[in-house]
Amino acid sequence: MLVIGHAATNMLQPTILKFIFIHGHWKSDLVSKRIKLECPPKPFCELIHCYFCLTFIENPHCAPKGALILLGFIIYLSLSIIYLLFTILRVIIACSYTCSRLIILCSLQGVQYIIRRIINLRSSSPPERKHRYFRSALRKTGALIVIAIPLSYACSISTLLQASQSSCLQYENGSLECILTTSARLMVAPQGQQSCLLLKDMNSKPLGTLTIQLKKIALRCKKKSLYFTRSFQMAVASSKRCSAAGSCSGNKCTDITIDTKLPEFEKYVNDAPGFTYCTESCGCAACGCFLCDSACLFYRTYARPTSEKIYEVFSCPSWEYLFEAIINIRITGKESEQHIAHLIAGLPYEWNRLKITLIAISQPPIPLLTAKFISDEERIVQIDAAAPGQAVATMIGKMQCANRDDAQKFNCFLPKDICTCQPRETVAARQCEEQLLEHLFTLKEHILPLETHDILLKETDKTVEAQFKHSMTLEAQVDLQGFQISTIADKNTCEVTEASISGCYNCLSGALITASSKSSFGTGGAHVECDQLQFSLICEVNPKANKVIIHYDRAKFQKTCSVHCPGGKTNFHLEGILNYIDAERLSNISNIVAEIRNTERRSFDLSFFFEFFKFNIISTTSIILVVFVCLTTCHVCIRKYFFCVKFHQKRTFRNFR
Repeated sequence: MLVIGHAATNMLQPTILKFIFIHGHWKSDLVSKRIKLECPPKPFCELIHCYFCLTFIENPHCAPKGALILLGFIIYLSLSIIYLLFTILRVIIACSYTCSRLIILCSLQGVQYIIRRIINLRSSSPPERKHRYFRSALRKTGALIVIAIPLSYACSISTLLQASQSSCLQYENGSLECILTTSARLMVAPQGQQSCLLLKDMNSKPLGTLTIQLKKIALRCKKKSLYFTRSFQMAVASSKRCSAAGSCSGNKCTDITIDTKLPEFEKYVNDAPGFTYCTESCGCAACGCFLCDSACLFYRTYARPTSEKIYEVFSCPSWEYLFEAIINIRITGKESEQHIAHLIAGLPYEWNRLKITLIAISQPPIPLLTAKFISDEERIVQIDAAAPGQAVATMIGKMQCANRDDAQKFNCFLPKDICTCQPRETVAARQCEEQLLEHLFTLKEHILPLETHDILLKETDKTVEAQFKHSMTLEAQVDLQGFQISTIADKNTCEVTEASISGCYNCLSGALITASSKSSFGTGGAHVECDQLQFSLICEVNPKANKVIIHYDRAKFQKTCSVHCPGGKTNFHLEGILNYIDAERLSNISNIVAEIRNTERRSFDLSFFFEFFKFNIISTTSIILVVFVCLTTCHVCIRKYFFCVKFHQKRTFRNFR
């Protein structure tokens, strides 16, 4: 039973963009209930509940006053530590100086005393003048040594190429019937826009319009199963046998191979995927053997399943194109006819007197389509896995099973280097890799659906489907009987009435541009350029929000963008501040990825950090002045303290002399 109460609400980890949680509940290995929960986005700054943390420092715009106070505290603390270190160093040098001076003076006094005694022994009445000169020279020499020490919608523009052919049929009664067939090749407008054709009679008089609008552009994976795998952990079984006992006879270890099944091990150990080894061990009574001959240490590394779940690793060596188009024919004086066509590349689709054939498809390189995937029959995750037959101990797919039955029986292949063993006297110590795949299906960064700025990768009928937005270009041939064809394009202009940007920079999820665009009439597509950044918008008479995902590497986005339409160019200003989210934190809450992955840690935009405080110059200057006054006060106190210490040292030194 599933009970949902309202007494307590736990806030899930949100992202900047909208995402979906799907929770599965099982009973007796059957899915009893599934809940789908859509969580709306939440402002990122409301998720920061700490002040002395890296997230707060990386996003100072979330709380400007707190950031300024924290900046002052950090400056004060840093300078205090530096000042304290220099002070300690100064004390050490001063103490070393004083001690060295005392040692040298004591040594000089001792030498002076010895020399004086020698002179007194040789001469009962030494000249006082020489004695004074000698003693003065010693003092000057000692002083020099001491001194020297500290120094050291509407119609989009379409390219058209057309040809007409008239074919006539003569009947037995002498009548003649001619049919005009017009063929046209045109570039189909991107998804969401319309390609319009003007229909004319044989006298070139307009009769109506034909519109073609792509509703769906997708690729469906033709799945190729690479292998099956399971979650497992490695274990080691050891058995020491004395000479001539059990398997330790004859050639002993020479006859043992990695596939040998020894009676010294349990049946489940021998049947599990693994490797058998043998090494010599000590004999004699001291080692528990009767014969003083080398004993045998048998050990086998084997895999133990940690769950009953079977996973399939597959790739998509080829993709099937799926196109869905809305065809609308409007003839003057007649009702319009609308039809949804499912198009297949290279195959003509016929409806009424119309025939459409997709003859050319162009798409940019998408590395994501070459990836490998893993499935637990319910969910699909994009992974980087080992190639079939080439199991690597450090990659997903280190255990490979030929089919599902073998995986069920745990009859699978392991790489030999999955374990490193160190034989000891009676046991073998091991260090092994393990494969626990359950955690992969908790990583929002890799589990389907995955989205980039122009493609959505999702699960459909237990396979992968890639839906395109704007990047694919199509060329189609349209054959129509009884009409001539001309293209129609609306010469409209497009104006962005409202635009905003939010999200994060230097992150996999990217930033979200929300722009409302209005056309002068009709519906059409607009091409937007913001310096090197380019994307497309749909313009309508009644503005609707367009959402575009981009990837940016700076915290502050401030650009003047141009909107290109058939009727001309307009400009708009887009400005916003993006948040910084570390890749490790983002991977726990996001399911949007970039086309090109980078495993290196993404850098924090320090320029925005300093620019933020530059525009808050009054507050920043006040904080720096407060820090300066505090440091000056501390400096004066410390100087007075050391003055007292120095004065005390001088008095001690004077009394010593």
